[in-house]
Amino acid sequence: MPEKTETLPNYSSHGQSPVVDNVGVQIRLAKGHHRVGEPLVLRGAYRIGAELIHRSKGIPLAQVMLIVFRRDKLDAWLSPAQDASNISPVPSQPASTIDPSYREGGYFNLDLNEMCNILAKGGRYWIMAAMGDYVSGRLEFEIAED
Repeated sequence: MPEKTETLPNYSSHGQSPVVDNVGVQIRLAKGHHRVGEPLVLRGAYRIGAELIHRSKGIPLAQVMLIVFRRDKLDAWLSPAQDASNISPVPSQPASTIDPSYREGGYFNLDLNEMCNILAKGGRYWIMAAMGDYVSGRLEFEIAED
């Protein structure tokens, strides 16, 4: 559950944020069972190297794709973790000029109910995050009708 003072979305570290050891993206749900309409908080973290730093043009979260599959019916949803349509990209240096050992990372905390229209009804779901060649683990969750 989001803390009482927490506004979503936000892009700060949280006590429940997953850890990314080297490069990649990871996600975590606070719980696996939800009710229709209640906040469904997804916490995520990423760390990227030179190639993705270059490709992201200063907006790395626009490179994180969230994928939700409805398991009990044929339905899916895909969206970037951050909509970058109103953000100006930052000119970036060529990937070859970035130290290959350099890493950059960040966090995201989102309410999936505010983003994903297929969650409006009860059902069984999977969610994953992908960023370039990196894919998080697959999480399962359920939403119960009242």
